[in-house]
Amino acid sequence: MERIQIEEAVKGILENKLYVSAGSIKMSDHLVYDVAADSLDLVDITIACEQDFKISISDDEMEGLKDKTVNDLCNIVENHLKEN
Repeated sequence: MERIQIEEAVKGILENKLYVSAGSIKMSDHLVYDVAADSLDLVDITIACEQDFKISISDDEMEGLKDKTVNDLCNIVENHLKEN
């Protein structure tokens, strides 16, 4: 899967889970401070990424999302896809 496809899919997940426009999401946006995800949203986002991309994200990675950007989340997904 190409990086741009990962980015678009992740933005789509954020749009569906957080009710924000995918077009307004920047890769540099902080998941908590800019996109307004709370801890339950981060769990939902993690589960959606796991299901959509058929990957497994560890609890530690999920916990770390509170300090990450959209780009960081895309990197996590991309790295897991490379492992498969």
